[in-house]
Amino acid sequence: MTTAAMSRAGGPSINLLGGFAVHVGHQVVPMPRNAQRVLGFLAVTGVEQLRDTVAGNLWPAAAPERAMSNLRTALWRVRQADPRIVPARRAAVCLDQEVRIDYELITSQARRIIAEYPVEDQAITGAAQLLEADLLPGWDEEWLMLDRERHRQLRIHALEKLSELLTS
Repeated sequence: MTTAAMSRAGGPSINLLGGFAVHVGHQVVPMPRNAQRVLGFLAVTGVEQLRDTVAGNLWPAAAPERAMSNLRTALWRVRQADPRIVPARRAAVCLDQEVRIDYELITSQARRIIAEYPVEDQAITGAAQLLEADLLPGWDEEWLMLDRERHRQLRIHALEKLSELLTS
């Protein structure tokens, strides 16, 4: 599914490839930088995180109380845009299961291509376009470096396999 198709589907979606964006319905919703960082972290890690873990990773130089305050403010901003994106929980935070994330979709599609599962021609074309995009370009977050390299390696292998499929 392409990024455009994700945003047309109606529910919330987060784009991490080629740049950060949050879509609610058919509109891009502007987010402050702290909210972007929280959503980016949750979307890349893909699992529920303890609030302390999120705050510590995103604001490592801040005092723990200040980091938690930053996290609360960021989550409040996200919920103002759409409360479905991050459900309210006391000790942990995660993205709602209904939030579509381009990074997850492309990662899944790249793995299917590498494993040689049958892939439709239209999906191959869309995958080739999205496999060109970097993960959160311009972000210099320490927590992101390993995932960015992992994504780059996956892209290389998927593009190699894709070129084999297209030439055969």
